Amino acid sequence: MTYIISLLYRIGIEIRFLLFKWGVLNTRKLHSPVISIGNLTVGGTGKTPFVSYLAKVIQKLHYQPVILSRGYRGQYEKKGAFVSRKNKVLLGPEESGDEPNMLARKLSGVPILVGRDRFKSGRSVEDLYENCIHLLDDGFQHLELARDLDILLIDGTDPFGQGHLLPKGRLREPLKAISRADMVIITRSHLITETAEIERIVRSYHPTVTIGYFYHDATGIRDLATGKYSPVRNLEGQKVIVLAAVGNPMVFLQDLAHYQIYVLDQFLFRDHHVFQQSELDTALNRAKVLGANCLVTTEKDAVRLTSLHFNKGEILVFEIEARPEDQAEYMKIWQQELADLMAGK
Repeated sequence: MTYIISLLYRIGIEIRFLLFKWGVLNTRKLHSPVISIGNLTVGGTGKTPFVSYLAKVIQKLHYQPVILSRGYRGQYEKKGAFVSRKNKVLLGPEESGDEPNMLARKLSGVPILVGRDRFKSGRSVEDLYENCIHLLDDGFQHLELARDLDILLIDGTDPFGQGHLLPKGRLREPLKAISRADMVIITRSHLITETAEIERIVRSYHPTVTIGYFYHDATGIRDLATGKYSPVRNLEGQKVIVLAAVGNPMVFLQDLAHYQIYVLDQFLFRDHHVFQQSELDTALNRAKVLGANCLVTTEKDAVRLTSLHFNKGEILVFEIEARPEDQAEYMKIWQQELADLMAGK
């Protein structure tokens, strides 16, 4: 049955692409350059940390990044709204969706908008800022909006979604879609040792595409109750309970193991799960029973936990950043890419 559904899904994807190619469905173009950041698979590929990284790079190069997000499952997904503006976070995670809210808390001076109509969101902000560069968050399949640079992220720990389309596998569209990418970034490269096979498959669909490698660097841990930061090494050798609702929780567990943080038990939920107090209480009680030091969660999950009740030291947030293998070299690459985009707008 899953094979039949996957086949029907593929037919639908192919028809949709052809409708855009033939002009039956319209692609609209914003005045300012658009950089799309997306993936081929459902679940986490490290997209949000990469969006945060690139927004900071754009700022350092003296342009104005603007993040356009759908705001998945947020109350303003259909209507559209500013999540942050003028260094103020305007919406909570229930209104904006968890990922846009997380980015709004992390990024100062970066306007973030949510809404299904990303063209409308982009146009609403273009007259407000100079040297604007849009970051189309999760945009690889969003063919309604034209892009000037298409960045495809591939998770190094599960690069091709078991090779099958939904629901049999985790692919959103066939692998031949790699040919649309202007740049391919292999994320979580710190967790893989063999890269030749990934590159071989990518180049079989796009022989000349630029391939880069990014890893996730743990920047610290934050007490969710107090906001106090401390080094990751403070958790080394400690026993914890994991509480997470992300697309690929196994990578989170691998990161903790990499830093010798011992997981005694885990409470894993579906991506974007809205935590209830009873669920948190169950996890906290489990930590007491097993003698764990605390609960550990991700940054994305943290924004959905802040409204619940817990005490100092009970929940620590494991914070990460996306970083290229050679930061200086990539800064030169982005400098040239952004200058080219602004010159051609």
